[in-house]
Amino acid sequence: MAEFYAVQGLKNFCDKFLAASKKSVGKIEELYDVAEKYSLSELKKSVGFFFCHHVKKVCNSEVFITFKKPFVEFLFTVGSYEYNKETGFKAVYKWAEHRVLQDQAVDGDRNFNLQEAIKVEFSTFLPKFNFLK
Repeated sequence: MAEFYAVQGLKNFCDKFLAASKKSVGKIEELYDVAEKYSLSELKKSVGFFFCHHVKKVCNSEVFITFKKPFVEFLFTVGSYEYNKETGFKAVYKWAEHRVLQDQAVDGDRNFNLQEAIKVEFSTFLPKFNFLK
């Protein structure tokens, strides 16, 4: 409503209210989508903060592999120095594998190379993992 009527004060209030609301693994992607759609910077920061403080819980959840790519990319750009790299690496690999298998099931390509497809999907995330630090 605040966005529709361009009431900045109400939009700021909603942003702060949603940012302070309780987060769960199952709801953070939806909150991120709302933050992106309505440019709610505080909400977006709070989703990133939740991820940084619950990395193992998020990455090991069954819902992680269902997240959309832009959201997974967001998760691994916020506070990248604060999370366990191995946990994140494994989670993103499983996510990429699930995504590729899902796409392949739809396409039905007989010349499909699973490992190559995973590598392509996963390659955009590799720069985010610096194991030397």
